[in-house]
Amino acid sequence: MNIIICLSAALVFGIVYSDESNLLDSIRDDVVVSMSSVYGYWLGKRAIDGIHDKDTCARTQNAMISWLQIDLGHMYSLSKIIVRERNRDSDFQHLSGFNLSLANTSMALTTETPVYHNNLQQNGTAVAIILQNILARYVKITRPGILVVCEIEVFEGECETGHFGKECLRRCHCADGRTCNKISGKCQSPICENGFTGEACEKECAFQYFGHACEQKCHCSNFKDCTKDHGLCPGNCASGYEGSHCEKVCRFGRYGDNCANRCGKCQDNVTCHHVTGTCENGCKTGYFGQRCIDAWNLLERESVRFNVSTSSVYANWEPELALDGNTGPDPEHCHCCTSTQNEAQSWYMIELEHQYVLKAVEIFGRLREQSYHQLQGFELILQNSSAEEMDPVYINPDMNGADSVNVTLGNVLANIIVIRRPGKLTLCEVKVYEGACPTGRYGSECRQSCHCADGKMCMKDNGTCVSEHCSAGWKGTACNTACTGGYYGDDCASKCGHCKMNAECHHETGECQNGCLNGFTGSKCKEKKDSSSATLTVVLAIIGIGILIVVAFVVIKCRSRKYEITGNKNRENNDEQEDFLKNGRRELLTVLTDTEENKQDGDSRDIAKPSDSYSDV
Repeated sequence: MNIIICLSAALVFGIVYSDESNLLDSIRDDVVVSMSSVYGYWLGKRAIDGIHDKDTCARTQNAMISWLQIDLGHMYSLSKIIVRERNRDSDFQHLSGFNLSLANTSMALTTETPVYHNNLQQNGTAVAIILQNILARYVKITRPGILVVCEIEVFEGECETGHFGKECLRRCHCADGRTCNKISGKCQSPICENGFTGEACEKECAFQYFGHACEQKCHCSNFKDCTKDHGLCPGNCASGYEGSHCEKVCRFGRYGDNCANRCGKCQDNVTCHHVTGTCENGCKTGYFGQRCIDAWNLLERESVRFNVSTSSVYANWEPELALDGNTGPDPEHCHCCTSTQNEAQSWYMIELEHQYVLKAVEIFGRLREQSYHQLQGFELILQNSSAEEMDPVYINPDMNGADSVNVTLGNVLANIIVIRRPGKLTLCEVKVYEGACPTGRYGSECRQSCHCADGKMCMKDNGTCVSEHCSAGWKGTACNTACTGGYYGDDCASKCGHCKMNAECHHETGECQNGCLNGFTGSKCKEKKDSSSATLTVVLAIIGIGILIVVAFVVIKCRSRKYEITGNKNRENNDEQEDFLKNGRRELLTVLTDTEENKQDGDSRDIAKPSDSYSDV
């Protein structure tokens, strides 16, 4: 959309002299001049030929509205236009009363209000029209009747504040709202607006940089950018940063999102890495891990919850002082030890939130224990319930001049630690060291099972096996999921045989515990029964039965003949003989029938599964 502003114009009599250069002198060959009509040889180009002192003018025919239009090729910032009339124009009146219009498109010239209207009638005058830096591409002069223009001069002005370059399209961001050079964009002020840099102050700060000369860096969450002027993030700061512009690393001893996490125990008490929390120079003695938050002493871990109590308290030597990480050993100066009153049986008890596998307990007494005897002869008791009474796992016979004792336990599962002795009991520090779960166990209180190959252990926290594979019949990261879906063995890669009722085989051995389907044999039901052996067995049985029948028949005949010789036997004997023969025939028929059915069953299975393979996968 084109906007034309009407401005005042100054009329200069005679020839106008100026130190400014006419824009048309440098672009004359690219300028297009058109007219509503042409009178004779008075062409439009004569109005921009640079000749002022002769009647080399452009002229139209006489018409209701005559016009002359100049197309500069592209937009320029125009500060002034001079229009020169012909000599004796007061006689001809061919320029007076003209209108001057400016536009960015040729179409707009037909609708825009003129920026200047002339109503003067002076001989040999030039009209200078001050425009005050208007962007325009087209210059148009109109009047009713004949139009004669002898020369038009166009003077380029400055771009609007904050713009420079061709058509004033490029932006400069000079400090204090100052202008920049129209050509180079170089600011009059020595600095740019906040958020910009470069000679023309046109380059916005790079990603996550802001402020004066783009020297400050912001760190916004989710890799988002901050505002270029003040460095404000759209959300939270990135992990490891804080401040109103998210420009500061976490304060000492903090790291992570919103700097909410505490550093671990870094070597020499230095702070950890503000993003990752790692201790780059290693851990303080007694701690391990990248962040040094894992303590060898179970009681110094943040994740471990416990209660501590004593049978009595001497002065202000509270029981917590034996768990402050300070081994003393001089309670008179460090105030870092706990002590009881002098009692018949004094005790100190640590009650853990749940059971742990304990491999050692280290107990520190006070300085010159051999003089005070406030730890010597103590007993160490481990329990899983405060109600049970357990025998001591260690009884100290003599401190032998030492101020501390390290008791090795050998992986005992317990959640209550009791130290007791008759008389006064003084402890400067108690350290409890966690052990490993028994082979095949892991997790809290070693309650979960793992099945690693070669009987190796798994990781105590997550059950990951030290070996690469699980034991036969098991799978999963912790090797605690039995094989399913008809598979068994190493890596659950072997396929079960033909178990009865299509039951699954044993996930470790592959045995079918309820027997095999008909036609299969073996502990894994992968062996096919031999039909030829079965047939031979049946045939031999038939022959045996046949022989028995023949023998029986011969015996009966002999008896019959004897009966005929000795006299007729009683009828009942004859009936017995007939029953015997009938039963023999019936048994033979049954065997033959069973043999044929078994043979048909075997044939049908052979047809259904001609290429079964029963070997282990």
